[in-house]
Amino acid sequence: MSEPIAIDELTTYLACPRQYEYRYRLEIARDPAIQARERALAAVRDAITAGLTHSGTVEDRIDEALSRLAEEAIDDKAVNVDCREAIRSYLDQYADSHGTGVYASDEIATLGLGGHEIDCPIDAIVSIDDQPVVLQYQFDVDDVAFDGARNTISKHTGGNMYIPGPAGSVLRAVATMEALATGDRFATDGAPAGKSPVGFAYVGLTQTVRPSVPEAGDASEIEIIPEIRRLDAAYEAERDAALSVLDNLITWLSAQAYDPGDRFADIRKTVCGDCSYTGMCSPYINAEVRFE
Repeated sequence: MSEPIAIDELTTYLACPRQYEYRYRLEIARDPAIQARERALAAVRDAITAGLTHSGTVEDRIDEALSRLAEEAIDDKAVNVDCREAIRSYLDQYADSHGTGVYASDEIATLGLGGHEIDCPIDAIVSIDDQPVVLQYQFDVDDVAFDGARNTISKHTGGNMYIPGPAGSVLRAVATMEALATGDRFATDGAPAGKSPVGFAYVGLTQTVRPSVPEAGDASEIEIIPEIRRLDAAYEAERDAALSVLDNLITWLSAQAYDPGDRFADIRKTVCGDCSYTGMCSPYINAEVRFE
């Protein structure tokens, strides 16, 4: 069996094969700001899981998490402040409920598919309403499919909409839940298709920012409210479609098919704006200089 493929590689390829080539095959460095943001998110994830697994009161858990964050070198001071507030807000609301039963933190679930393995990193698996639920921490959930999503994959692959972010979020959720459903720890009797014994949720740590209501004479303060988006229904409704897309992505990667082809018009509208590689991407450059 070949080396495992990270789910991030597959979702990047889903968004743009050329971006995948530059990032994972040619290993060209991306924008420093993007890298700094990813390092900050990694530090926040580490801090939160440290807080969840720490014993004591909510404040004890927050203190443990902030102490862990302080050990990390975050370049941007403004980002550091946001990270602290995101950690405090999340643990203040969910430290007790999510921290009561932590099955795992910072591990990788591996899914076997078509002779290949897909690695799915897991930030935490916690107990919510007596069900194990995978949590994936992000700063926001702007590119995540909505709760109850049932046709995100078909919308993306059907040619009517180009939504690689939401479609990729479903692929990650399905791959992770499938890996856990077919593993020993959470597996149930019979085929895992239909309903997974494990839930999946994306947590947007800084998704909602709103001013708090000030008391008389006090200045209004910014309040960060995390958003939790469950994709359990996406697994139930889109499992077969998602696994088929994942299998196709692996096939195309194996064939080194990096040409975006006739998809590039959609890629240009949705992906290029946040891509570090537009300055060296021939399809993008050719599209920019074409007279229409």
